[in-house]
Amino acid sequence: NVRFIAALAATNGNLLWEKRTNFPFPSAYFQADQNTLYFVTPISTTENNVMAMDLMTKTIKWSVPIGINFVGTFSELVLTQNTVLVSNSTGTLSAIDKNTGSVKWKSSDPVKQPVLGRNNTILASNDKTIFCYDIETGISKWTWKIEGNNSRILGRPTVTNNNVYILLSKNGLTYIVSLDASTGQEKNSLAISGFTRSHLTVGNNLFLVMEDPILNFKLVRYDIPTGLGKDSIMISGHTNYSNPMVIGTTGDVYY
Repeated sequence: NVRFIAALAATNGNLLWEKRTNFPFPSAYFQADQNTLYFVTPISTTENNVMAMDLMTKTIKWSVPIGINFVGTFSELVLTQNTVLVSNSTGTLSAIDKNTGSVKWKSSDPVKQPVLGRNNTILASNDKTIFCYDIETGISKWTWKIEGNNSRILGRPTVTNNNVYILLSKNGLTYIVSLDASTGQEKNSLAISGFTRSHLTVGNNLFLVMEDPILNFKLVRYDIPTGLGKDSIMISGHTNYSNPMVIGTTGDVYY
């Protein structure tokens, strides 16, 4: 199969350029800054690389191996001013220098999708723990752990203002928990009515989450200051895996 990377105009979808790659497998998780495109590409059945392509010359600036398995088992890329962050199929979080491709550090804790925190930090989680690392050094700033065999963290953390919000399941109930983004101290916990596997979305002073009260899927909005449910919309189909999004200043919700 012939594979290309292509650029489309955001306004009308017209093709701007395309570049034949000759990669053996499709690339994924594209992210870009002003001059460089970053993505994950399986280069064999046993190795995947994070790559950086110069957008002016369409040439590969660097390529860094990050682990085995195909791209579906990796996290999305997270870009900061100087760093590309990604976790692989074994849960190793790697921080890569954007300019040189050198690996700055790797986590010793198995984690899933990283998200940007506050004050030059990156957050990542597994089923039991939220980790906060310094982006440049990988030094742990704080951790927060949920106890109990029947407890686990659902999805990725969400950061807004100085709060970290997470969904968790504990003894058959689902909770929205808020942590202090600087210290990891728990602020409060809100029990919600339905089981969910979507990530928590925060926007316009509202929590949004897909709930499943016994196969009756619905999108529910909760007021952040009070924790009260404002309204809900019944959704047909198996949408409890969908992650709602809030777009722009209008507060439009997509799912």
